[in-house]
Amino acid sequence: MGPFCCSVDNITFGEPAAFYGILTFIAGIAILRAEKLADKGVRPLDLVATLRPLLYVAAIGGFGLVLFGIAGMHFGMWRPPEIEPVARLMAGSLIEPLLVMFLYVGTGVSAILSPFVPDSKWVARIAAILTWGVGMLWIFLSFTVFYSHVGFFPQPDGSYI
Repeated sequence: MGPFCCSVDNITFGEPAAFYGILTFIAGIAILRAEKLADKGVRPLDLVATLRPLLYVAAIGGFGLVLFGIAGMHFGMWRPPEIEPVARLMAGSLIEPLLVMFLYVGTGVSAILSPFVPDSKWVARIAAILTWGVGMLWIFLSFTVFYSHVGFFPQPDGSYI
């Protein structure tokens, strides 16, 4: 039986990346357009007003990230394969699934808070700390995943590709 992780991880990693990638692209176009209007003297450059509608869309996507995190724990996703060099240290424990669930839920909550950051200093502080912490954990996970998936290809028989 193949690993369950790989058959469903594509949607949990691919869909949010595509969604927020498209939002980032649209945000870039909106910023360029706002700068062009500011250069012509039509209106002053206000990045908060320019990007705020996109932040509401990002917040809706944040609810999806929270649901991905909850569903991942419920359905037993994100279990590390025993063949990976770093992740196998956590095989059989709940450390990695809980970490990934926290990453999705934390990123989702950060996205949900994003439209309200300009209105409240407390929300801004909470969102900044949460976003920074989750970002650092994503970077840590990406280093281990890079090493395990790109730089190291062990086979079940103990050989390497």
